[in-house]
Amino acid sequence: MNIFTLFHTRWRLQTVESTIRQQEITLNSQDLRANQVETELGRTRLAVEALVELIGEKLGIDREQVVERMIQIDQRDGRLDGKITPLPIACPQCQRPVAANHARCIYCGGDRPTVTEVTGTL
Repeated sequence: MNIFTLFHTRWRLQTVESTIRQQEITLNSQDLRANQVETELGRTRLAVEALVELIGEKLGIDREQVVERMIQIDQRDGRLDGKITPLPIACPQCQRPVAANHARCIYCGGDRPTVTEVTGTL
């Protein structure tokens, strides 16, 4: 084995080791974020359960009524998929619908209005 092959092999090995270290860092970061999301989800579940119980105690609305309302809200976008999908908002310039995931109208380039601009609230 000549010296150039040896240096090239050593360089490739160092590159692979560096890539492995970077992937370990990324994996650790993703694990940390997953743990944070899991903690937030647990707190959210706790808050929802407390609210359902309070609504039942104070207003006499039972869990089944809450579930019925959840289904109604879920179906507002035309799909029963267990999540809220923001509805499009009319572009203030051309009045065509602007999807929630777009910052600008795909037809005229106008800025998508915020919820505050549309409803005048929060």
